[in-house]
Amino acid sequence: MAVIQVILGFAIVLAIVGFAFAVVRRMTQVLLMPFRKKNAAKAASDAPQPWPAHIPKLYPNLNTDQLLHFLTKEEYERILRLRRVTITPFHDPQASPDEKHFGIGLQLLMIRDLRLHRDLTVLGPEDTPSHSIFEWDLDAPELRNVSLIGGTVRFEDKRFRGYFQLVEGGSSVKLQVEDEDFQRFLVECRRGLLALLDVEASETLSGYWQTGRPVKAQDLIATGEIAFLTRGPADRAIGPRSARAVELFHANPNFVLPLHLAEDESHISEEDFLLAFARDPYDVHLQFQITCRIWTAKKSDLATFQFVRQAIELSPGHGKAHMVANNSAPESANLYYHSELGYRLLPDNTFALSNHLLYLLRRKMVPDDLSIAYKGVELDPDHIQPYWQGITLLKMAHHDAEALALALELKKVVTPPLSERTIYCITQNPQRAAEWKAGTYNPLRDVNDEIARLEAKLAQADAK
Repeated sequence: MAVIQVILGFAIVLAIVGFAFAVVRRMTQVLLMPFRKKNAAKAASDAPQPWPAHIPKLYPNLNTDQLLHFLTKEEYERILRLRRVTITPFHDPQASPDEKHFGIGLQLLMIRDLRLHRDLTVLGPEDTPSHSIFEWDLDAPELRNVSLIGGTVRFEDKRFRGYFQLVEGGSSVKLQVEDEDFQRFLVECRRGLLALLDVEASETLSGYWQTGRPVKAQDLIATGEIAFLTRGPADRAIGPRSARAVELFHANPNFVLPLHLAEDESHISEEDFLLAFARDPYDVHLQFQITCRIWTAKKSDLATFQFVRQAIELSPGHGKAHMVANNSAPESANLYYHSELGYRLLPDNTFALSNHLLYLLRRKMVPDDLSIAYKGVELDPDHIQPYWQGITLLKMAHHDAEALALALELKKVVTPPLSERTIYCITQNPQRAAEWKAGTYNPLRDVNDEIARLEAKLAQADAK
């Protein structure tokens, strides 16, 4: 009998312990459920997107980690120290229409070529001011840390003449080149600009300058003419600049430079972009355009990221390529160097600032200096995203009154009719562009909802 009582007592203890363990286990599962869901969502976002069959693989022998993590700390620090160059249109007030158009085409070609020099960071066509060096205040403070190149061209006595100037650190150096042969003249122009900058070209770099060449002077003139066409709305199927750029490209697929002047990448077919890349695989602005065209607006889009990587490998100081690197990378990649380089190399570009802020906010990395919350709005007051990022940042810092004031300013921007710039910025995200065209995206409604939430929160705080 005593033995039976002992066995029963032991069984009861086991049952109690088992029940307690089951309760603890269930409570643990409940408590960990949000974290597991978060980890599952993170794993899903890190899963590579399907690779489109028509997109070539530029790095077939690299796994995902090798493809993503190629920028070292040493290279990141070197890029921050690169010499910054701005190349302005090569024309002056006395230039004839053809000379003016030629000068713009030549500017785009020289930007394309000099961006490939690893010791320079050259502003791309979209970030370079459209006025010539003769319209600049050469003593302006913003030029203190920039090498500014400009000049003009002349067609005289059946010869091409280029008059170039470098303004740097308060001093100016001039140089003249000329030739009767168009192709030789282009080579002399590039040599002249390299001489002004006092940099040399390697044999590899010279090889990058063999593709993407105009055949005749008229090619550059026609390219420059596109810059004077009225820019069409970004939400149109195709704008006048894009239509003319495609027309010129189809006439000479080896010369892809006109595509740089399209109003929007969505106006150019993927087929045309990939053909252009096959003909000129060293045009790094073209590769940036391709990333904008084929990106699915999803993470882990490695087919898009590979073009970002190649653009950076060819042109380490390519600010826009760094700017979009985190867009198509997996969330877990944490490509901070690229995010900061995009912002630091393009301090006046609102997209670079927005992307950097988005990177910081996603990781709850609120900067000490909250003035960054307003910088994007100051740079581009018609761009919606800087307002939202500023509002989010101010809310995270518990500055709700300032967040409300910024939301009220945003309401003015999104109250119809919207400016062309506002529509352009909205449609840069492919998913948002589709919602905008379908009429399912209402930015004014979103702002009014945010204003109501902030007003209620402030009223509640005042009542305490």
